[in-house]
Amino acid sequence: MPQINRIRVNNVKYNFGTQVYDDFIMRFNCKNTIYDLANGGGKSLLMLLLLQNVIPNCTLDEKQPIEKLFRAGCDNTVIHSLVEWKLDSCYRKDNFKYMTTGFCARKGHVKEDENAQENAQDTSDNASIEYFNYCIFYRKFGDNDIKNLPLVNDNGERVTYNGLKAYLRELEKKDFNVSVKIFDRKGDYQNFISKYGLFESQWEIIRGINKTEGHVRTYFETNYKTSRKVVEDLLIEEIIQKSFNNRLAVTDDEGKMAQTLLDIKDKLVGRVKGGGYVRLFGRDCFVIGAGRSGNADKLQGSSLSYCYGDEITTWSEGVFRMIGSRLDRETSVFDGSCNPASPSHWFKKFLDKGVPGGSVRVSGFTIDDNPALPKGFAQALKREYAGTVYYDRFILGLWKNAEGVIYRQFADCPEKFICKMAKNIIMADMGVDFGGNGSATAFNVTGYTAGYRQIYTLEEYYRKGIMSPTELERDFADFVKRVRKKYPMLRDIYCDSAEQVLIRGLQNAAIRERLPVEIHNARKGEISQRIRFYNAVLSDGRYKILAQCKNTIAAFSQAVWEGGSLDRRLDDGSVNIDSLDAQEYSTERRMKDILDVMR
Repeated sequence: MPQINRIRVNNVKYNFGTQVYDDFIMRFNCKNTIYDLANGGGKSLLMLLLLQNVIPNCTLDEKQPIEKLFRAGCDNTVIHSLVEWKLDSCYRKDNFKYMTTGFCARKGHVKEDENAQENAQDTSDNASIEYFNYCIFYRKFGDNDIKNLPLVNDNGERVTYNGLKAYLRELEKKDFNVSVKIFDRKGDYQNFISKYGLFESQWEIIRGINKTEGHVRTYFETNYKTSRKVVEDLLIEEIIQKSFNNRLAVTDDEGKMAQTLLDIKDKLVGRVKGGGYVRLFGRDCFVIGAGRSGNADKLQGSSLSYCYGDEITTWSEGVFRMIGSRLDRETSVFDGSCNPASPSHWFKKFLDKGVPGGSVRVSGFTIDDNPALPKGFAQALKREYAGTVYYDRFILGLWKNAEGVIYRQFADCPEKFICKMAKNIIMADMGVDFGGNGSATAFNVTGYTAGYRQIYTLEEYYRKGIMSPTELERDFADFVKRVRKKYPMLRDIYCDSAEQVLIRGLQNAAIRERLPVEIHNARKGEISQRIRFYNAVLSDGRYKILAQCKNTIAAFSQAVWEGGSLDRRLDDGSVNIDSLDAQEYSTERRMKDILDVMR
């Protein structure tokens, strides 16, 4: 795939005409790049406009069509989206190093008097569009590269739809250093750019992932729930079939290559389907998810010569025992690996007891014994897990109980993590945990500085006991209003997904009170993962709690393990875990990004 060097957006008004990309250029320089835009800064719009260069007239979802930019209130005439690509060497022809793709659109049903029509104030909401795409090739930057293409003349007048098309038609005649192609049909355009490594199938995946903010997890959970689905439907079907179908008619050699890949696809899919069997090295191999006890039934009656198991401490014991009974040949072998867990875990008991009449060989390693880890990675993990049971297990390779205080670093020295004020907050999210008998309703607001360099618990709400829906909605609205006066960047609120009726009540309250917030279901990932995250940011010194958040401070100080073979947080009403749940909901969608920055 070619690399994005620059992006240009011109003359695009949005948010009912209150905001505009006048002539906006983003410089990527062919590198992985992060643009940090505030809520309402036009992130989804930029993605939508970028996609028009590969999938013309596409949408992100039904609520965000490109036609929306031409509805009443936006007053757009002609809009432009351009992307400058640095071509891979295999796609360069006549030494053209760069290709700018462009998308130019206007409201549909334009009459012959173009200028009058384009400048008219059309207040109708029935906005279809008319568009064309184009490609400009050049060897070096010049008067007609992405930056200098004259979309605005010297007098500040915008180029018209037909004016740009006429300019491009004449450009190649006047400038021998460029090559220009214009396309009025989507299919012709996409077939052409596929010759330069831009395939619709790849960008359809990107479009699906960016359907809404934070849609990555939803996209994969909905479409590709298993690794088999990823291989069959995404990697093989989407990339190979759709991409190369566009190239079958290019040349005989490329047609043969495409057909070969399609044949391979059919064979691979045929091997994967059919009950989890895969053909490897001339042998039938069976792949199962060992975490589900029901999968043990799939192995009944089989005879296994070899088995490899990964992360065995996450397995169902029943599956493990069934595998053991199926390794019934003299040469049968089981190899496996795992991170240690509690000393009372069933697998630790198996290792200690051994196999009657057989042998079990156990090798223990620390993280420093792994020669494949990148430089500094082990040290980063040590910092992440310092002072926790996970350090003993994942770093030292020891079977240790999760017992005592969970957040030892915080409990030993809470003043280290408490502050009076937070500075330079650029983003804020809120978590909601609903109360009931013996538990409390808790709201926690978390703020972030640029690059997640610092994470703060900014505000909290805590009320124990049962609340009526009316009381809940009133307190919620009052709390959000108060918080937004201090932190207007608060937009996203994540609620315990188990209480859908209460969530709908909060959504109605937000509409009724005209609160500019969006209310979502919290992900509610594994509690152990959330605990590991907060131990990590505490260890790294990046998490602080404002002093007025006394309930959250107490919650971190008092949280303890329940004990036993399972790593459970004590939840018997004696300690406040409601504030912890609300705090975790507020950060769940950012946890991975924060940990990636730390490492």
